[in-house]
Amino acid sequence: NWFQAGAVCTPEDCTGIVFPGQVIPLAPEGSGFPQFYNVLAGTVILMGLSEAYRTGLTAPAFPELEVGDLHPGGEHFDPLNLAESPSFDFDRMKIAELKHARLAMLSWLGYMSQAVATNCDNPFGIGSETWPSYIEGAKGPYANWQDHVADPFVENVWKYTGLFQ
Repeated sequence: NWFQAGAVCTPEDCTGIVFPGQVIPLAPEGSGFPQFYNVLAGTVILMGLSEAYRTGLTAPAFPELEVGDLHPGGEHFDPLNLAESPSFDFDRMKIAELKHARLAMLSWLGYMSQAVATNCDNPFGIGSETWPSYIEGAKGPYANWQDHVADPFVENVWKYTGLFQ
């Protein structure tokens, strides 16, 4: 459950971040670094400043930004002036960006499908009693890849769907 991701950084121990399937240490366990209250204060201050700039409570940090502009960096963010270059096909790059975004969405679907197939009691998730929670030890994509590389003829999609066994 993604909403439980904050459970890794608690006042008792805030030494790791959750990457699907494992906890990556930021500091030696028990060292007290980073301190929970420093992380909390930094997050509140940074998010508060960004929201204050966005809503106009404070002056924009950069004069070219307009108050209320919801686009990061401004609507026509082009710090290298690539759009004005004659050798740069701006329309082609817009289409490429849309294609890459669609591929990213498709890869996320594959990521979630893999999590459901390898961690639920039903490979398609329909009526499943268990759902993947990486904080509680569900296998993530890296662990699945390691299993597949170690034994590719056993650890594959057919094992989890129950077909061809």
